[in-house]
Amino acid sequence: MTDLVIDYTLVREIEVIEQFTGPADETVDPGHYARLAPATGKLTKGNASSAGEVGAGEGICITCQVNTITILKKGILWLGDGVLDALNFGATVYLSNTDGTLGRHGRYCQQGGGDRRPPMATAPSKGAAGQSVTLQPEGEQDS
Repeated sequence: MTDLVIDYTLVREIEVIEQFTGPADETVDPGHYARLAPATGKLTKGNASSAGEVGAGEGICITCQVNTITILKKGILWLGDGVLDALNFGATVYLSNTDGTLGRHGRYCQQGGGDRRPPMATAPSKGAAGQSVTLQPEGEQDS
């Protein structure tokens, strides 16, 4: 898998449909994947190496204050120029096995006897204003 290289200083939300703000138990910069840690009840970086690392309450960090972060759970996120250049329009962006990182190809992790593909974003779009991804949790449909 090729990880996406995201400059956290360039990450901006374009449209927020669903977000969550909570305490973090480690530094999670904008553009990093975060999940709720069951042991602490705080947000922490996650990855696709196991179902526990994918976690619940997941999203992409959009703001970071001292010990509190806001994650975008559903919406449109601008990642900065060049991040999506290697992807085709409509490609899926996946959660990587590297903590907090998104990648270009699918990873699978075991969950309840079956494989779960953890896509994080779909329908990358490229325009004059930069590059963005649309976050929509797996299995949800636009209404």
